[in-house]
Amino acid sequence: MSTIKRFAVFSGSNFYPCGGWNDYQSSYATLDEAVEALNAGDWRHIVDLTTGQIFKIPVHDAESAKAVQCHMCRCEAPRIEGGVHIDSDRLGLSADTPCDRVFAMRDGAGWLAYVDGAPLLLHEQRGEVLRFSSVTAAYRTACEAAPKRWHP
Repeated sequence: MSTIKRFAVFSGSNFYPCGGWNDYQSSYATLDEAVEALNAGDWRHIVDLTTGQIFKIPVHDAESAKAVQCHMCRCEAPRIEGGVHIDSDRLGLSADTPCDRVFAMRDGAGWLAYVDGAPLLLHEQRGEVLRFSSVTAAYRTACEAAPKRWHP
């Protein structure tokens, strides 16, 4: 029996979730390893077993990145800090929902931060794309940049 590492990955199909530990896939020493691991299913949660924090870091490939849409954007829910949508009344009836158009994507040896279907640029005039060494750094930067694009 192997030892469970700090970051546990749970994933499954929206149609056939098993629930709880039945959706457990594997565990990893670092958050980046857990995010980069290939897991089957429509959804994936990564749980930090030390703090209990749940990470939902969306990662897409180049082909799927072109087709990403967000159901919350389509119903015109407002978008705020951290790349999330909020419910209109902020009464806490539903949790803040990450915008599906904010994600990370692997590009060769590095990672790109995407907001609204386009990668963040290092130099806009030259069209140089900003690259990151880890998926978590790319996603964090995308979440920080999203509100600046949404509310200039």
